[in-house]
Amino acid sequence: MKLGPKAATAAIILSAGLALTGCGGTATSGSAGTAANALTIGTLQDVRSWDPAQAHVGHVLQPYQAVYDTLILRGPDGKLSPMLATGWKYNSTNTKLTVDLRTDVTFSDGAKFDAEAAKANMDHFKTANGPQMAQLASVKDVSVVDADTIDINLSAAEPALEYFLSQAAGLMGSPKALGTEGIKTEPVGSGPYVMDKAASVKDSQTVFTARKDYWNKDLQKYQKLTFKILTDLTARTNALVSGQVDATILDPKNGKQAEGAKMKLAANEG
Repeated sequence: MKLGPKAATAAIILSAGLALTGCGGTATSGSAGTAANALTIGTLQDVRSWDPAQAHVGHVLQPYQAVYDTLILRGPDGKLSPMLATGWKYNSTNTKLTVDLRTDVTFSDGAKFDAEAAKANMDHFKTANGPQMAQLASVKDVSVVDADTIDINLSAAEPALEYFLSQAAGLMGSPKALGTEGIKTEPVGSGPYVMDKAASVKDSQTVFTARKDYWNKDLQKYQKLTFKILTDLTARTNALVSGQVDATILDPKNGKQAEGAKMKLAANEG
């Protein structure tokens, strides 16, 4: 699972030996492409709408990343690499970004990912009044070149566009589900996990299981992924120390407390 950046004063504290790309707790890591058992993350709030156009950034982006691939993948080191987009190139004035797309990807409802789907998502993102709507403010329009190519036409050069396409603006949902009532409560993406609605409880926990027909097994690090909603900071600290969650977000003070209890500070981005 890929993870977004953390808030300025936040830290993610992990149980000893846990890495989000490896094993932790009772999970047993396998070779590349072999998912471990389970990961439970303590998070601050539940997702209010699973429409990808309503995704935010920071730690609240992470649940969306479980079910929605982005056009571009941003690694932990900040490096951008292909994901649903296999390549991209600007014109000489940096006002048009031509994006080549994968041809072997489907959404969890069976719909095919292609240029029309990518355009539908970006058009929807621009009009859905989401919290990160400004990420595509410079996009004049998106045109389909062929089945696996789009042109993103800009009103002015946007140096951060590739970065935005690795964040909220790059999340791709099924075009059949975009804008429907159903996608607000159940995500429909091409990502590595699908929601287990029977095991999920609003404002308590959201549970995901590995999608069987996912196109990139190397990104499926776990068979089961749970986001446990813990709004109280002390509750998150106690849940981490007691082993109820494998990772969570703490402030510097509680982070020191967790480190004193043999927890491992995995990231602290100021």
